[in-house]
Amino acid sequence: MKGAIEYYLTMLAVLFGILVTWQLLLMFYQCNQAHLMRERGIAYLNNTNLSDSNSAESYLRTIQCEGCDYDLSVEEKQYILNVYTCLDIPILGLNKNVILTGLSYVKEK
Repeated sequence: MKGAIEYYLTMLAVLFGILVTWQLLLMFYQCNQAHLMRERGIAYLNNTNLSDSNSAESYLRTIQCEGCDYDLSVEEKQYILNVYTCLDIPILGLNKNVILTGLSYVKEK
């Protein structure tokens, strides 16, 4: 009987560890997707001559990032790209809203 209880407690700890590890991996994946969206958006803005932000908006809509939202604004000849995402680990009660900001190079006209 003692061995069964020890086995149960060991398996409970191992399965909890696997569950937490899986949720951490999903959180890292979401964070990397948000970083990728920001970097691809800024690279697109830096490598094209844009007269307006409509083509940048249409390009940003093609980037696949579940749970990500973005805001593109222009300030002093620079594009500012804010990517919003939520990183959460439900089993630990962690839920953080994250804003990733990227700046393009100054556009000379």
